Amino acid sequence: MTLSHRCRCTGNGLPPGKGRMLCSIIFLFTTAIRATESFQHNHCSRTVRSQFQFPDCYVPDLNPDLLLSSASFLLSHDAATGYIRAGQPNPWGQVITLYGKNQVGDAYQQLDSGARALDLRPKLLANGTVLYHHGGVNIPVSMERLTSDVVRWCADNPDELVLLLHSELAYEDSSTAYDDNGNLAGISAMEGVYSSLGVPYLECGDVYGITVGEAMKLAVLPTGGYALALDGHDQYASFCGKSNWIESQLVTCYPYGMNSTVRCTNPSNSVPMQMLKDYTLASANSDATDDYSTLGPPADLEAHPFNEIQALWQVDGKSAAAGLAHLSSLLEDNRRSHVNKEMVDMIWKGEFHSISLFAVDNVELNGNALLSVLRNACGQSDIDACGMEVAKPKMSYVHYLRIMGWALATVVVATLTWRGSVEWRRRIQERGISGLGEDLVQSCGAMT
Repeated sequence: MTLSHRCRCTGNGLPPGKGRMLCSIIFLFTTAIRATESFQHNHCSRTVRSQFQFPDCYVPDLNPDLLLSSASFLLSHDAATGYIRAGQPNPWGQVITLYGKNQVGDAYQQLDSGARALDLRPKLLANGTVLYHHGGVNIPVSMERLTSDVVRWCADNPDELVLLLHSELAYEDSSTAYDDNGNLAGISAMEGVYSSLGVPYLECGDVYGITVGEAMKLAVLPTGGYALALDGHDQYASFCGKSNWIESQLVTCYPYGMNSTVRCTNPSNSVPMQMLKDYTLASANSDATDDYSTLGPPADLEAHPFNEIQALWQVDGKSAAAGLAHLSSLLEDNRRSHVNKEMVDMIWKGEFHSISLFAVDNVELNGNALLSVLRNACGQSDIDACGMEVAKPKMSYVHYLRIMGWALATVVVATLTWRGSVEWRRRIQERGISGLGEDLVQSCGAMT
């Protein structure tokens, strides 16, 4: 069921408030009819519910007639780092845990937190096993394990399409890049894993010009749901998109080093956040170009069907040292800077002309809110209300026990303050101002 025209909340001669109310009522009515055919979070607790714009953790399906390259996916940046655990042995010690861990939780948890695409960096070991890496550090999770987590999530959420996007395929031994028959050993090994789990593994050009609906037909999993693995099928499993990663322009949380007050976690300084906003907007809104030294969407969509917007704090040696000096971490920088929340606001306001892959760190934090505003953007689905016509996610929920705790603390403080003022008035009446001064001197002496 669809309406014959889009409900404009300030249209039809109604005041803005009443128009918005009418729009909401109409949408909720149609939502109730469509709910059985759209995504609803399996664990719609109060905390999770606050991330969504509609009741029952509802988001509409992607429009099946939308070009896949125009569909918006929340990309979990360096998704495999979610498997890094504190205390695991690695050559970098705790540094990799603090500034090499971009995500929290396994692939199932990241998808449950709103991700619909995973940024994966595979590595082929000499024994033929495929795992993942972050730079020079191996991540202790096999491709079978991570992909199994994805397949399991898809079976539990059978209406959603998930993209597994490879890049930077590495080799434990560069001499093993080709097998005895001259075939690319890394690609062959990944094909074997995906084939055993029923996940289609395609080249970038295979999805050129196709719609979301056509992609889902290619992505059907035998256990339910939809997933596609994609790369260039070359020696490095090249990324099927333009990454918009320009080293000289990257934005870190600590752009001026460890001794500067200019940092993303300083609430009184907005410089880093504005720099990051400018970077993301240039990645989305600039003219299309295949020049990798220029921010903007790709011009050649056959070679690069996707455009990545890196809405995250980049890390280099200086910024990692500054973060460690401030006893922070990459995940903590993300949390304290509220960067994911800021991006929700930008998407909801329609500041990006188009979004293909929206890459974030710490997708566990406000990831479902990002999913909600991406999916409810105008043109992404066939719902009648979209964009700013739909209220922004609250992104916060305070449990009633916490509210009661705050209320109790307020009552206790107020009671103690009242009793203290009564006592001081009594002393003034009994001893006069000079006696009160002696009490103050004694109190100050006791505190020092």
